[in-house]
Amino acid sequence: REPDQEIRFETKPEPVKEELHVTPIDLHIRSNYSDDGYYDVEELFKQAKDNGLEVISITDHNCARANAAAMRFSSLYNIQYIPGVEIDAQYKRMRVRILGYYIDWTNEVFEVLEQNSLKREKELSIERVEKFENFSGIRIDVDSLMSNSRFQTITPTEITKMVFHNERTRSLPFVKKYLDNCGSHSAAMSRFETDVFGKNGPCYVKADYPDAQAVIDAIHNAGGIAILSSWHLDYISDEVLEEIVDLGMDGVECFSNDIHEQTIAAALKIVQKRKLFVSCGSDYHGPTKPKYHMGVSNCPEKALALVRILTKAAK
Repeated sequence: REPDQEIRFETKPEPVKEELHVTPIDLHIRSNYSDDGYYDVEELFKQAKDNGLEVISITDHNCARANAAAMRFSSLYNIQYIPGVEIDAQYKRMRVRILGYYIDWTNEVFEVLEQNSLKREKELSIERVEKFENFSGIRIDVDSLMSNSRFQTITPTEITKMVFHNERTRSLPFVKKYLDNCGSHSAAMSRFETDVFGKNGPCYVKADYPDAQAVIDAIHNAGGIAILSSWHLDYISDEVLEEIVDLGMDGVECFSNDIHEQTIAAALKIVQKRKLFVSCGSDYHGPTKPKYHMGVSNCPEKALALVRILTKAAK
């Protein structure tokens, strides 16, 4: 007789899906009025409703056009809406982004800023293509790429995709080395884009942006509140952050997915010392940047009261 055997069939546990902490306030969302945004304005309101959001702001990149439609959908979906925009600016030689809230989006200054931005990005695209053609010997069909772009731009990402998705250019030695040395196709593309188009790369193009003081003044003249975006905030020292705030900034976006805890603590210390506004935002783009989720801004429950002060600023 065979001895009794305990036989167990073990199934591999399914990976635990990380629970995302959704905050009811998200003041940094992009629509398809931005060059890298995906969803239209109403779709963003639908998603905000589904996620239980109470207050949102659509802060498109150098464009205030979404606000007209957003104000209409605000009452339809019973979600408080704060008119917004995010503008590229420059402090000394450093690029920063400044959020404008409660703006009069019909003010002509936003039309001027948008047109100047489109002109700048088109010129940068042409310069970028010329540098890449000289560096690589690969000809870029500028007319074709421009005609397929709503914003008349050719980004480093688009050139990189073109190179890696073409069998002939993919086999060139200076491209193939990335495929041979990186663990995946996507990693190879990312490394190539950084090396070739990044700050120290052969095809890097430098842009000049409006002076930060001028942008802050423009937002104030349009009846708005100027908030320093968390974009690249990790790379700004506490001393420089205080200098930027002293230009007349009304607050800082202290909570987002892109900054470290030490940066959050430093920013909060500065804004509380100066009694400025605190903002939070997800920088949600839709599927073009899948790591960002609407309502997920790293803002803890206990800090929500600080952000709510900003949401009542115009009341």
